[in-house]
Amino acid sequence: MTEEAKTEFVACIHAHTQPRDPEPSGLSERLGPLPDVRAVLFDVYGTLLTSKTGHAGPNPPSDAGAIDAALTAAGWPNAEIPKGLDVAAALENRVQASAAERRKKGEDYPAADARAIWRDVLAKILGTSPKKLDAAAIERFVVELECRINPVCPMPDLRETLAELRARDLKLGVVSDGQFYTPLVLEAALGLPPAEAGIEPSCSLYSYQIGVTKPSPLLYEEAMIALENEFAILSDEVLYVGSRFEEGILPANAMGFRTALYAGDAASLQLGANDLDAMSHAPPDRILTGLAQLKEVLRVAKPKDRLAGIDLEADIGGDD
Repeated sequence: MTEEAKTEFVACIHAHTQPRDPEPSGLSERLGPLPDVRAVLFDVYGTLLTSKTGHAGPNPPSDAGAIDAALTAAGWPNAEIPKGLDVAAALENRVQASAAERRKKGEDYPAADARAIWRDVLAKILGTSPKKLDAAAIERFVVELECRINPVCPMPDLRETLAELRARDLKLGVVSDGQFYTPLVLEAALGLPPAEAGIEPSCSLYSYQIGVTKPSPLLYEEAMIALENEFAILSDEVLYVGSRFEEGILPANAMGFRTALYAGDAASLQLGANDLDAMSHAPPDRILTGLAQLKEVLRVAKPKDRLAGIDLEADIGGDD
């Protein structure tokens, strides 16, 4: 992806941003300072951003007009969806088939790359071979469609909270299900590249990059390795903030992270009966009803005394 394309994609995403006020979830906040936290890892969808679907995608389109607009923007203005082709169903079938293929290879939580999935579906729409489709055109189609069917909006106080945490010398990162466009979505919401907002690129992991989705521990392990290697931060000095308990909070807790459940938006929280039961046995360390509450929960941390060498494998195993 060229820098010019990135700029155009961010502008497209921003143009389709739809302001939305989160709905209270009904959960009560549980605050109070958490000592010795030196890094904060966030989920994106449902925590930093609110979106129409609540997911990174690929999201099945139900709006034929959005598909037509995306096809035109990608350079296929005369394309017509063949009669009898249900695009949403074709997309979902391809996602499921791809996941099944990879599970046969022993992958428990395979992530779908929107570009690969849409390449096959676009080939059906355009009546051609997937191999003949231009990669840049596929990316443009995916972004143009995604920003129309899944518009995003930053959660309240997002920019101010990140700025304050950064000013307190906390390392910030992302551990999230996401697609190639998710960092661009975040940039559009923030109004500047995530790195300039204090989110460390080396400590930011998206599912499409390593081929697995939550609750795979691999996402958390890779982020932990980066934090240790670059900043000598241990797992019990990390706070994970996310809105999904089973998919996010539980695996983060198993990694040795402290956890904060973001309960500021009912649509994003989506707690089921099993989640509520699990929370009673393994509650998150804190419950937030607004991102700004992190300023109350976190204080400026001082590095622990430690030996010069860190046993990275032992720490990842939970034996800090």
